[in-house]
Amino acid sequence: MARKAGIWRVASTAAVACLAVALIPLAVSALTAPLTTWALSPLPTRWLSAVTRPATLILSLLLIAAVVAWWVWISGHLMRPRTSGIGVVAAIPRTAGRGEHGTSNLMTPAALETSAVTWSPGTTPDPGISGFVIGATPAERGRKETYYLSGSEGHVLVIGSTGSGKTRRIVLPSIYALGELGESMVIPDPKGELYLTTCEHLKAKGYRVDTIDLRDPSRSVQWSPLDLIVDLIWSAEIAHAEDMAHELAKTIVSAQLGGHGGNEAFWNASAEAIIAATALLIASEPKGVDPLSRNMFNVYRTLGTYGKERTAVRADSIRQETIYPLKEMIEGLDDRHPAKVAYLAASLATGNTASSMYTTAANALKIFSNRNMAALTARSEHNLADVGLRKSAVFIITPDERDAYNVMVTIYVRQLYQALVKAANAHGGRLPVPVNILFEEFGNIPKIPEFVSMLTMARSRGIRILMVVQSIEQLERYAEGRVEAASLIGGNCSAIVYLASASGKTHRTMSDLTGTKTIMVRDGGSSQRNGGGLVGASRTTSRSDKLTSRPVLMPDEIARLSPEVDGALVVRRGMNAALFPVPDLSLLSVDKAFGLGDPKHASHVRAARQAARDVHVIDLPPIWHGEELLPKGLKLLGQERSGPTRTPAERVGADR
Repeated sequence: MARKAGIWRVASTAAVACLAVALIPLAVSALTAPLTTWALSPLPTRWLSAVTRPATLILSLLLIAAVVAWWVWISGHLMRPRTSGIGVVAAIPRTAGRGEHGTSNLMTPAALETSAVTWSPGTTPDPGISGFVIGATPAERGRKETYYLSGSEGHVLVIGSTGSGKTRRIVLPSIYALGELGESMVIPDPKGELYLTTCEHLKAKGYRVDTIDLRDPSRSVQWSPLDLIVDLIWSAEIAHAEDMAHELAKTIVSAQLGGHGGNEAFWNASAEAIIAATALLIASEPKGVDPLSRNMFNVYRTLGTYGKERTAVRADSIRQETIYPLKEMIEGLDDRHPAKVAYLAASLATGNTASSMYTTAANALKIFSNRNMAALTARSEHNLADVGLRKSAVFIITPDERDAYNVMVTIYVRQLYQALVKAANAHGGRLPVPVNILFEEFGNIPKIPEFVSMLTMARSRGIRILMVVQSIEQLERYAEGRVEAASLIGGNCSAIVYLASASGKTHRTMSDLTGTKTIMVRDGGSSQRNGGGLVGASRTTSRSDKLTSRPVLMPDEIARLSPEVDGALVVRRGMNAALFPVPDLSLLSVDKAFGLGDPKHASHVRAARQAARDVHVIDLPPIWHGEELLPKGLKLLGQERSGPTRTPAERVGADR
């Protein structure tokens, strides 16, 4: 792109020189010849009269040289980085030499225009126009509003601290652009403001808009994390079902309990085995089971009911014994049953150890004991694969005051990816409708299993991911061995967009990513020698210029960058770093499309949309009873089968 900018500068200079050669001698001849004679003479004669006389020729050449020199200077000024004269960039030393110490630099405005995929509202996008918004310019002085996009096959990492405008400058413009381009979106949405801001516009564009509302299930579609495992089992994909059950268990245990070493590792591994086995048991057991009872609430309830010590008696004995009913159920299954295979890791434990294992597993699943969560996850009204088959927008609304529910985002995204991969394979390896996952608060959700691998493989299937973090440190949980997380994730992103951060490590990382440039520095010094006598001392001064290197942007300079003044620092593979303008959405057509206006009006709009949302009653799931799976002749003492499994009062939203 820099080469194109250089060609443009040379061509424009040549054009200015030609115009100067043609016009300046005419002007000089008009000043030196009688007006009547000059006016009646043909143009070629006027021009020749100026260049054939020495005095007028010299004057013409001087003026031509001055005009060409002026254009060379002004074109160089125009080709400087976008914020020349203001902001941090104005004080950065100019590039010098021929790249002896580094050839990186900030992109010039002309190169900026041609380095990104661009799209303007109201125009029909060309095939391949796609991606997240990494910059924009408002409509002004006859220029169309333009969005700079990341491209069709690239993930984007956005670094923006609180108050940097990441939602209004990047996330909402991206939702707007993707909506205009007809691509599907999955958006984890703390507080639900993104949904309330964009839902009406997306519906008007023909989108199916679903909300998985963990804050208010009565306004949510239902989604059961266990349904994917149920579908795999009943499709005879047992091995895949086992993998997904273990992954689900590991995700829940890791997010809810933490702990990575020592005793915690043992208890967590045991809890994972028990949860996976119980999930596979409920998902696969057909004996008189109501299909609506196959859900995570009943996985939790089964652990709580059958995972504690009970007194029992066998038909062939009068002696009472203490057993774990769940263990008896699973061990009575066929040796090849997926639940029995998954349970092997915990099957040898007895006494207090076994009791602690079951308690640990039940604690990890406590989130599903909540009535709202039990109702929301009772069954699935939402088909994951449909997101890649028709243009859809799915908002996962989480309570921002309670991070316990964030694990549901992790589970959903991982299961969505599995479903989309399967759908892509059924359509020749690529989804019919591209899917974009926008994490506005990526740093606040629990670790997604195999996320780096997911980044690597997703692009070719038509899946893109936007991750917004406050600092590089929020990626550290994805570090593998000695390889830093920033390298793992950043290396799989086509663009890294920096708005602002308070993290010194982030500043240093971004400085390294901008590369090294060659600059000129001046060394100077003076010395004084006392010669004695009246003549006194003599002073010697020496100066020399030399080339050296420096980062394109120093860490402290990056720390001072302002999105309002300097723009967003964007680093892309194979290109120089660039400062893209990122205006607030109030300056773009996004504001009008979403019906926002000033902040006060926007709050009223969101409140009205919230009040207008549909409210419906969600039944709590029926209870799963597993007594039929106990060994024949084994009778539990002190327990009677429950009465009705569901009553009209056991509903969410019934009091509205």
